[in-house]
Formats: sequence, C-alpha cells, structure tokens
Amino acid sequence: MKHNRCNLICLLLLVGVAVAQDKPRVYLQAVSQGNTWNAFRDQSIEMAKDFEKDCPGVTLTIAQQKADYTVILSHIEVGWFARDNQIEIANKYGDVLSAVDKSGIKGGVKDVCQIILADWQRQTTPKPEARAAPPESVAPDNSVGARQRFAEAADKKLKGESAGFAEVVSTTLVVHSIYADKDHYDALIGDHGFTAELRRRGFTQFVYTDDGHKTFTWNTEPRAEPKAPFPF
Repeated sequence: MKHNRCNLICLLLLVGVAVAQDKPRVYLQAVSQGNTWNAFRDQSIEMAKDFEKDCPGVTLTIAQQKADYTVILSHIEVGWFARDNQIEIANKYGDVLSAVDKSGIKGGVKDVCQIILADWQRQTTPKPEARAAPPESVAPDNSVGARQRFAEAADKKLKGESAGFAEVVSTTLVVHSIYADKDHYDALIGDHGFTAELRRRGFTQFVYTDDGHKTFTWNTEPRAEPKAPFPF
C-alpha cells in the first residue's frame, strides 16, 4: 500500500512538473520612487498578485537565470492620485519585446500577459516541415523533329569516336556500332534515363546492331539491371 501511494505521489509530481514546463517562466523586477509610503513598497509583489489572478498561463519564478521572460516595472507615485507605471518585457536573451505605459499595475499586467503568451506560442509551436517541391516533369517532345535531333546527337558522337552512326526509321532509333554486343546493349537499356528519353521522344523501338551477326532490339520495359551507362 505504501509503495503504491509513493508511486501515485511520484506520478502526480511528474505530471505537475510537466505542466509547469509547458508554461513560460516569468521573473518580476520593480523599481519604485515617489513621496508616499506606498512608493517604497516592493511593487513586484503587487505584480505577482495580479499575474496569479489574471495570467494563469505563466509560472512566476524568483530565479532570473531560469526565466523565459523578465518583466521590469518602473513605478512612480506622487501624492495620493498621481501614479505612473512603465513596464518592459524582455525574453531570456535580453531582447526587449515591448514596453507598456499604464496608470495602473493591474491593467499593465493584463497587457504584458497577452504579449508574453503570444510570443511563447510562437516560440513553442512546431514549425511545419518544409516540403520539397516535386520535381518538374519534363514535357514529352515526341515530334518527328525531336526524334531526328536525338538521332543526330547520337550520330555525331558515334562518328566522333569512329564507332558507327545512328539513324531514325519512322519511330525506331537504329544505332550501328562496332561496340554492339550483349554487355553494351544491357548497359544501354538498363540505363533508365536513356530509355525514358527514348519514350519521351516518341520512339517505340531501339535497334542496336553491328551490321553483322549481332542485332539487339528493345521495344518493351527494360529487362536488364542498371549498369554503367553507355551514353551518347
């Protein structure tokens, strides 16, 4: 029974700590001057009363180094009716968020409370993850001219390497090459970038031949695993 009671108390303490950490910690500081006895009171205590009543969303602390916000009050009281209260709010980095000028401390605390809670929400609300823009799809260019330009680029490369030539026959790209063997063919159709480009240009068939005993034809989905590309 004693063990269970301890577990319950420990659980309640942990819950209390978690709830307290969900609230911003506020440190109160006051400087007061005037010619009445009330001017010499510690006005931070008056602020604390108003915070407890009108700003339950914060936790007051006397440890400034652990505070998320510091509220500084400058209180002036002359005679029985002349009062002025200037309140400055700063975050834990010392950056001033705002300054409030009020005749009464209670009204100033309400304004300060709104400023602190709004800033705390901005600081603690998880920012949405930036989503990468989807890659822009390349519009197909399957015109006769596009196929011809593609074949001319391949032809230029092959002739530059003294390896053969390329030509277009309707919607078929024919590559005549001295390198036309099974390994080179598998590398070509295994290069998804190459086969995707053929489709985009409107080719329905790819013929790879050495104009001798070896001719390879592709007109379906790539069958070979991707290998080192054999680019044009």
